[in-house]
Amino acid sequence: MKLSEKISIFNKIAQAVLFKKKYPLIAAWNITYRCNCACKYCGIKRDKDKREKLNTGEVFAIINQLSQAGVKFINFGGGEPLIRDDFEEILDYCNQKKIYVGVISNGILAGKKIKVLEKVNKVQLSLDGPREINDFVRGKGVYDKVIETINLCKRNNIRVGLITVISKYNVADIAAIVDISKQYGVEMHVQPATSNLSGDSKKDVLESPLEEDYKNALQYLIDEKRKGNHLINHSISGLKHMYDWPKARKINCFASLLFFNIEPDGRIFVCNMFPEYQKYLIPLGDNFKETFYKLKLPHCCSCCWNSSMVEFNLMGNLRVPSFLEIAKKL
Repeated sequence: MKLSEKISIFNKIAQAVLFKKKYPLIAAWNITYRCNCACKYCGIKRDKDKREKLNTGEVFAIINQLSQAGVKFINFGGGEPLIRDDFEEILDYCNQKKIYVGVISNGILAGKKIKVLEKVNKVQLSLDGPREINDFVRGKGVYDKVIETINLCKRNNIRVGLITVISKYNVADIAAIVDISKQYGVEMHVQPATSNLSGDSKKDVLESPLEEDYKNALQYLIDEKRKGNHLINHSISGLKHMYDWPKARKINCFASLLFFNIEPDGRIFVCNMFPEYQKYLIPLGDNFKETFYKLKLPHCCSCCWNSSMVEFNLMGNLRVPSFLEIAKKL
């Protein structure tokens, strides 16, 4: 990224923080509902309608709108993005529009599609523990696929990291995940299991770790970060904020100012990290910028457990460690 682009991005972030100005900067796009994994905490498998909601042309049209509105980053998730036959075309179009692209993948197809991933700025692979734990949560053989993909990415100079959902199944294995991160020299990022992942607030309680166990896991990450572990892709401020989950901890949110989500059917909203967010999805329409300016975070969201958003929100709350963490990412 050129220095002039970085200055422009930080200028927009500063104006959002100081003056509450709206600049659509980052999109989290669940590009498909389909998935070839069946993670125990995930509710996507219960969605009966697995048809592709947007065809290639419709995706291109949205990307074109985003580019014209000034969006600089798209992080594709799902479902499993690589399951789309046209995903390489989608990445090519993003690159053509000079939009930086991240992909969250379960790693199952990545080995066969390494040439596709070469067109991505960063790949995040889901890993929920050592082999036995990961494959219990995500499916037999998935751990080996993830490790294979890490090695392939590193050999092909593709930036790669790990993302871990902390559930009751792996909360005791955080140290093992940190060791895997160190062994392969890749960053790691954690996210507590929340009801947007399970799709069911009652099931969320069943899949979530016990509060004491969760706090022990977060304290371990905080201690590791203090020791200088730069592979933990969180600031200490961010980890301390997430330490309090699931108890509400008020934080000023900048999702409606800088960030937004796109669902597989093209509807958008500022964030999908709270129960029943589907109620607030709105059609994109023919004028994205106009739609974005109408987006508002509902009053029912009083805290933030979206671990990616936490750092930006804390930066907006003038936490220096979070600012430095964001600067490092850029």
